[in-house]
Order: sequence, then C-alpha cells, then structure tokens
Amino acid sequence: MMTRREFTRITAAWSAAAALPRLIGAPTSTRITTVDTHAHIFERGLKLAASRRYTPAYDATLALYLGQLDSHGISHGVLVQPSFLGTDNSYILGALAALPDRLRGVAVVGPDASTEDLGRLSKSGFVGIRFNLDGEEIPAFGAPPWSDLLRRVVDLDWQVEVHRQACDLPQIVEPLLAAGAKVVVDHFGRPDPKLGVDDPGFRFLLGIAGSRRVWIKLSGAYRQGGVARGEQIARAAVPLLRRAFGPERLLWGSDWPHTRFEQAMNYNQAVKSFNGWITDPAERELILKSTPPPAVPFHLSSRMSFPFGRDPDHSLLARETRVAAAGVAIASAAVSLRAQSPASAQEQAPCAPGRPHGPEGPEQVQRDGKFLPLTPDLARQDIETIGVAPYAASGGWRGVDSSPVLRRLSAMSTVVLGSLILIIALGLGVSGCKSLRSGYKSAPYQVARSDGRFELRDYPSLTVVETPMVRAGADGSFSRLFRFITGNNDGSRKISMTTPVFMSDAGQERTMAFVMPAGMKPGEVPRPVDGAVAVRELPAGRFAVLRFSGARSAANEDGALRELRSWMVARGLEPVSGPVYAYFDPPWIPGFLRRNEVMQRTTGAP
Repeated sequence: MMTRREFTRITAAWSAAAALPRLIGAPTSTRITTVDTHAHIFERGLKLAASRRYTPAYDATLALYLGQLDSHGISHGVLVQPSFLGTDNSYILGALAALPDRLRGVAVVGPDASTEDLGRLSKSGFVGIRFNLDGEEIPAFGAPPWSDLLRRVVDLDWQVEVHRQACDLPQIVEPLLAAGAKVVVDHFGRPDPKLGVDDPGFRFLLGIAGSRRVWIKLSGAYRQGGVARGEQIARAAVPLLRRAFGPERLLWGSDWPHTRFEQAMNYNQAVKSFNGWITDPAERELILKSTPPPAVPFHLSSRMSFPFGRDPDHSLLARETRVAAAGVAIASAAVSLRAQSPASAQEQAPCAPGRPHGPEGPEQVQRDGKFLPLTPDLARQDIETIGVAPYAASGGWRGVDSSPVLRRLSAMSTVVLGSLILIIALGLGVSGCKSLRSGYKSAPYQVARSDGRFELRDYPSLTVVETPMVRAGADGSFSRLFRFITGNNDGSRKISMTTPVFMSDAGQERTMAFVMPAGMKPGEVPRPVDGAVAVRELPAGRFAVLRFSGARSAANEDGALRELRSWMVARGLEPVSGPVYAYFDPPWIPGFLRRNEVMQRTTGAP
C-alpha cells in the first residue's frame, strides 16, 4: 500500500490539474486583490516580554486570522510582531513558513541584531522592523548601536515601522530618514485626541510627504480617543493625507484583533470604516492593493504595470488575465511537483485526536466580540458562514505500507502528471498574454521595413501624458498617470488605457508616458490636477525598433539598446534622439512571454 507521503504527492498533482477550471473562472490564490498591512497573531502560553503594557487573556491564532481574511475577501496579510512578545519573532515565523505566498511579517529586534539575523528573517518573509515606542524611551537613532542597526536594515531595503504619539514623531522620523530608511507610520500618526488634525506632530507628517519615503497606515483610528472620536479624527485626516501623500503611499490595516479594544471593535467594522474614509472606488482599490514599501513584499507585484481587469467593461479581458495567471500558477506547481522526489518530500507529523491547538487549551473562536473555546458546533458554524474550516485535529494515516512497485508507479505518475500540467499551463500562459494585449488599443504605426525582430516604423504624431520617473520606476510615476486617466483631471474624465507604456531616457532625465486614444489632440485632453503630470505632443517620425522579451531591468534594456544600435549602424541609420522603451505586459507575466520594445528616432530610408 502507498504511504501517506506518496498518497499526498499523487493527490497534489491531481489537485493542481483539478484546480485549472477554477483558476480560469476566478482569481488565483496568489493574485493580490486586497492587502491587510497590519494585524497581530498570538496565543496564551507564549513567552512574554519582561517589560510590557498589556497581557492578552485570549488566543488570536493564525486560523482565526485566515478566517477573517477569507470571509472578507482579502487575499494577503502582513503580520506585525506585537509588543508584548518582545523580540522573539518565532510565532510569526511559523505562520510565514505555512503560507509564504499569502503572508509577510514585520519583526521587532534589538539593536544588536546582526546582518545574519536580519538576513534569516528576510529569507523567511519578513519585510521590516517595528519600533513600538508607545510609553517607551525614544532611542538615540543617530548614534550606535541604533545607527548601526538602521544601516543593516537599509541595506536590506526594509521598512521601518513607527508607533508613537504624533507629538514625538519629529525626533523619531527625522533621524530615520537621515539614515536612508523607508518609514511607515502606524495608526494615522497617533494625533492627540483633543487636537486631532491640528496636532503639530500630524502637521509635521504632512510636511514630510515630499520626501516620498514615508507611508501612512490608515488603521487603528479608535486608538485616538476611542471609536467615536477616532472616527471623527480619521474623517478629517484622510483628505489631508490623500492630498499630501497620494493614495499610493497610504496603506490600510485592520489592526486585528484590536488589542485593548476587543469589545468595541471587530474586523467587519474596520473594513466598514475604511470604506467610509475612501469613497472613490479607484482610490480605494489602489490603497487596498498597496503594500509596504520594500521591493515587492509579495512574489507578485501589488501595483501592476497595467490595470488589467479593473474596468468592469473589460470582463473578457479580465477573464483572459486570469487565464494567463492560471497558466503561470499551474506551471509553477508542475515544476515543483516534478522536482519533488519521494526522498525529499517532507511529511508533517499528524496532530493527535483531541489535542489542543495551543499550550494553554483549545483553539478559540470570536463570537459577538468574545473569544470562546472552539467546539465542533462552532466549527460547523464557521464552515457554514465563511466557508473556511479552522485547523482541525487529524488522526493521520495508520498502519500503511507500500510495495516497491507501487512506489515506482507513484513516482512515475507524479512526473507524467506534472509534465502534462506544465504543457497545458504554458499554452494557457501564451494564449492569455496574447489576449491581454488584444484587449487594449495600441499606438498606431506603419511598418516601412521588417527584418526579423527589427523594424522601421512610421508613427503619426501622438498625444501623451507624461511624468518624471527614476530608472527603477518605483517612485509612484505609474500611479500618477493612472490616476490621471481614471479622473484626476480638471474635467474628472475617464480616458481609455492604451498600450504600450513609453519610458524615455534622455541623459539624467527619464519620463514615463501614457498614449492618449488615437485622434485626441493635446487641446482636447483635460488638464492634469497633479503638477507632476504634463500633456504634450510627440511629433510624427520614423523609428528603428527592436522587439525583445524578458523582465524589465537596466541590464535587459541596455543589452537591447546595444543590439538595436548595431543593427542601425549596419544599415546606415543615424539615431536623432535618445532611446524610448515600450512595455506591453504586466510584471507577473513570465519574462519569456513579455513583449518589450526599444526604439530610436531616425531619418534613414527603408
């Protein structure tokens, strides 16, 4: 008979194949739809910090948190180390290991945390550290050992999260920015309940928005004087924060399980409050898909290079997006299955029947603001109401064995099934990517000469909206242009998205541009509200063009440009402008499936 390990491996392959129709009809499990950037998990019996302001008398387990995410349609979460657990981050570490594609962590460390310590946390899914300084002495961040810690954190491109009353933020945030850190400020910046948005510390936050290295969490408003007063402050603060930071540097967090406010707050109320603060659907989606600032904290980008599937009028396009995503996801699963051998499969130790989940007793479930022991009746209610079963005890497989023949058959089955899934997935990925491109209109041109991947093209004059950007393109430039075409203009007009996105490089100046629909002249384009966005006309002309694939990177762009210039020299074509790069696909499309182009204006004849 087959062992439990072999049975699991075989069923995993079949499950991946069976998941294919669901992936085509619904978002993939790793597709970022909403990110809760602030939540805590813990249970009684964990080692507590010697110095703490609060000791929880209940469990807030991973299972309960996942139930909240699933019941509210939230795809991803960021777990923040609670202050009462001190610098022992092992409980969150276990959660990240269990769900590496869905969760990320923010750790609490001491100033002596070494580069190796931080590196291990980074590899495990942590994306930053938190300074919870509520009621604590403010460290001297500008001097060792804290300055040394900050240098190590900055080297990892991590975020530094700060929790402190607004009045003290200047003496905390300024040295963090001076150290080169990316700073996330918790809970609206904690303005004084009496002063609200007139708190000088809150005004300080608005004043440093121009640094573009500060993010604000729209979370825990009730920590400013209770639920009612906190809601008043939040509604006054949000318009000011939107205007100063832009939605791309605002984050939403549930603050679950709302420690010290458990009886007054719950997850549903947290979601409802956010919907009341941000009423514009486009802005709400942008904030809810936002993640903390380290370089893409989830393995899929939370801000895709194209807003595929966001427009309800593009339902077919949204479906094709899911087809491509399904192909990518299933291909990854197939490769993983093929790489797994019977000797390398990890077998989990089964839980003994009736064994409590936590060291202090059975797992708990929240009902009407109270935490009750998880009983079979409550478990059934959870399954019926939110469709998610909490962690359940299992007796595992007992008294089974397998013959060498069956072991060989199981290994062969895994390889065959994995190969079939990989072939199907690649086909889906290719067809999905082509359908994605066909769903959007592209800038028009005529081909004057074709030579393999090289072309000479004649473009008419094009009207574009453009904005400055850094070479990495992670400075909010795409968000500024996307907000413009979704209504952030003087006419509040929505303008159709086109492909490609142009990125030009002229010496030290680099810009990103969206092409306006064909026939739209500069005078017909509504004026931008954002001063960093401008409307201009690109003159008609002839361009030498090279099509290339691969992920967007400086090395890939530079290599393609060298190849294009060699082709131009061989054919006597003189460049008369700097290079322009054109990107047609979102970043989650595999590099070998992407369509990218580099072009240079020329006066040469065909």
